[in-house]
Amino acid sequence: MADRPSTAACTAGQSPGRHQSNSARLLITGTVIVEIPFDSAYKFMATFHDWTDDTGRKVIRCFVKGAPDVLADRADRYLGGETILPFDGKARQHYEQANSALAGQGMRVLALGAEDFPAEDFRAPAGPKELLGRVVLLGLVGIVDPPRAEARTAIAECRDASIRVRMITGDHAMTAGAIAGELGIPGQAITGAELDQIDDDALPGRLDEVGVVARVLPEHKIRIVRALQARGDVVAMTGDGVNDAPALRRPTSGSRWASRGRR
Repeated sequence: MADRPSTAACTAGQSPGRHQSNSARLLITGTVIVEIPFDSAYKFMATFHDWTDDTGRKVIRCFVKGAPDVLADRADRYLGGETILPFDGKARQHYEQANSALAGQGMRVLALGAEDFPAEDFRAPAGPKELLGRVVLLGLVGIVDPPRAEARTAIAECRDASIRVRMITGDHAMTAGAIAGELGIPGQAITGAELDQIDDDALPGRLDEVGVVARVLPEHKIRIVRALQARGDVVAMTGDGVNDAPALRRPTSGSRWASRGRR
């Protein structure tokens, strides 16, 4: 990862409209009353704020950011210019195309959403699915997060030493595939959901075709390690997050990276 990832693109309507998420206003007046932290199981985070909408009404405004597919599955409206519009088939198609265009450039893509709740009878959601039942999609943000300069050299040295490198990531498959291409990691890019469709007996052989496994959960990482070990491979794994810990205990060698730089 570069030391300074930067926001590269945003697609969402030209005007923020009534769901304007002005960062200065958020810091000054948007007191956080509830926060749902990010979890790899549901791939989003959200905060709820005391807010006053454009009509002067007191509301609880929720801001949510997360995986584009997760928010799209739960949203029923989107921000088009200054108007809230139905998130219908045509809008979904445009959304998916924009997501693919950003991910295909190797960008990490986040979806942004918002929703207002009446302040007088607000009840914090019991779980993430309850929150995501009604979300207005505000847009997609592509974040430029290029590989570190030395990463490609390190992977080439591994290849020369007959070490096969695979990328296992929570990123979108197109993002991960584009980054893998830059790094010289060969093989097909599949998702954790696609991995689930491969039975345990077939998985060790199928992994020869795979260079990237994207949108993974911790249990996917453990399953990959076990499949490689089952065929006699010596497995080493690196990771930088809490959700890497279970898989780091499975290989012959596991190491946790420091917080400075992940790629």
